[in-house]
Amino acid sequence: MKILLVSSSGEEINPALEIMDETWERVSFSEYRNGNLQVFPLVVGYAGIFMPYALAKFNGIENIDYAVFAGLAAGTTRIVEVGQTVNVGRDIMGDVGIEESDRSFNDLFDLNLHERNRYPFFKGEIFNEDIINPLKHRVVKNISVNMIPGTFESIELLNKKYHAEIVTTNGAAFAYTCRMLDVNYLQYRTIYRYLEPTTIRNREKEYAIKNLNKEIIDLLAELDYLSR
Repeated sequence: MKILLVSSSGEEINPALEIMDETWERVSFSEYRNGNLQVFPLVVGYAGIFMPYALAKFNGIENIDYAVFAGLAAGTTRIVEVGQTVNVGRDIMGDVGIEESDRSFNDLFDLNLHERNRYPFFKGEIFNEDIINPLKHRVVKNISVNMIPGTFESIELLNKKYHAEIVTTNGAAFAYTCRMLDVNYLQYRTIYRYLEPTTIRNREKEYAIKNLNKEIIDLLAELDYLSR
């Protein structure tokens, strides 16, 4: 089984790569092998605009069995806990559209600039139709934005419109690209903060990265087992 391990930054997956350096076969700078698994790390950057090019230009993307995104996210609700890893089942673009003079927001679907059910969207969302959940994580909905809101007012507007559990900067771009390239994918996110005004210090980045990387190693072990 060939796994493309995608992340926004090396920092978010380095602990897992260090474990793989010690216990897996290092075939090359960008390939690890262990039993039936081949893992190819790919760091793409935080902005959604980086994602399509990075995935589409990956040599051999058509032969990848699963693209696995591993990264951090902000939780919009206390239903998800800081340090908890979730499995994203739905993605939506949260700030592509027009802010009206009354501060309401109409996205590209509200404005009829894109059909809500044009592939790969369904009712304006991207569903992971082939999702698997070997580690039994909570399956959540993600909003992707270019600018993380930092005031009570903007946070409330985003939550009221989309009712998602987490917010990221590039999750929807990852889901969209995988669907368009016909690549099976998983998106694992670990909560490192809550979506609150930026004056409130609620970040636990180091703790979240530690938990995320444990989940990466556990997931790879499960995928190895499933591939036999």
